[in-house]
Amino acid sequence: MHWITCDKVSHESCLLDQVLELIMNEKPPNANSLFLNEDSEKPHLPERGLRQLRKAMQKRASSTQKRMSCITRQSARNFLRRNAFVLFTVAAVALGK
Repeated sequence: MHWITCDKVSHESCLLDQVLELIMNEKPPNANSLFLNEDSEKPHLPERGLRQLRKAMQKRASSTQKRMSCITRQSARNFLRRNAFVLFTVAAVALGK
């Protein structure tokens, strides 16, 4: 490290120069550049983890699609009966009564 000699310069400016030199020479940990690397900030999942995640998402989407395809008149009626109080409350608030 190069230290500036303080013969003809005031002590404060000498200290400022030294601090500036330290800051300029400081390197971020595990980085080769002063610029941020966006890829290094993202957590990397291993290939196995990605496959498992994709498989779980596909399984969930297919089960949701299966449930939505089998809505019957009776299941809709049961839904309305179970949620009648909430639906009437929302309707009353919307109408302002």
